[in-house]
Amino acid sequence: MLRDIWIIFFRESAQRTRQSFWLVVGLVQPLLYMALYGPLVTKLIAVPGHGWSVFVPALLLQAALTQSMFVGIALLVEYRAGVLGRLFSTPVRHAAVLLGKLLSIAVVVAALSLMIIFLCHVFFRLPVPVIGVAMSLALNVAVAVAVAAFSYSLALMTKNEQSLNTTLSTLMLPLLLLSGAFLPITRENSPGWLYAASRCNPISYVLDASRACLRGDLGATAVYAGAGTAGGLVLAGVLAGLAVFRRDHP
Repeated sequence: MLRDIWIIFFRESAQRTRQSFWLVVGLVQPLLYMALYGPLVTKLIAVPGHGWSVFVPALLLQAALTQSMFVGIALLVEYRAGVLGRLFSTPVRHAAVLLGKLLSIAVVVAALSLMIIFLCHVFFRLPVPVIGVAMSLALNVAVAVAVAAFSYSLALMTKNEQSLNTTLSTLMLPLLLLSGAFLPITRENSPGWLYAASRCNPISYVLDASRACLRGDLGATAVYAGAGTAGGLVLAGVLAGLAVFRRDHP
């Protein structure tokens, strides 16, 4: 099983390396937000001394969603080319295929997240508590893995690139905005209906936890709530992905 996961992981990683241009593009958008939007929004965030610790998790979340939300489209390309069919005709297990693909995405998101944190530390003096950064990275990677797993599931359920792209694009913006990514949504600064809607978004809890980690507040209730939510999302995503893979290629 582990050997199969590594084989799929290295195959996926090799493909991503050949498409390194898109990895650079994936870093450009967070950098633009960091340079052109960050100095403004950190002044508006009413958390003295922690403006960047509040804003950087939003950049990490944006990078995670960008790298994971639309991976299902690439899976459909493999499906139509017969790659998946040939792969599942070998002794490789369904779980190994899914986990190998997700591991590759996790590594890419972790690398991009580290770059963003490093650049914010160098240019904007973001505090970098080692344990807090590690926990924030883990939470961000968990979101990416969960979203990617659900994207794979939707891809094999729809088997239509246009429908999939429309569905994912429609989901991405509300998930990002209702998480309070770029302007935190709190009970004090937002209408009641908006706050209630944000509490229905599981990514809100993960983002709150990531912010607490970067502030160094590792014992906060938000950290435990976010970690539990992230773990639940990953478990649900992987189980959904496995179910769809097995149904589609018994």
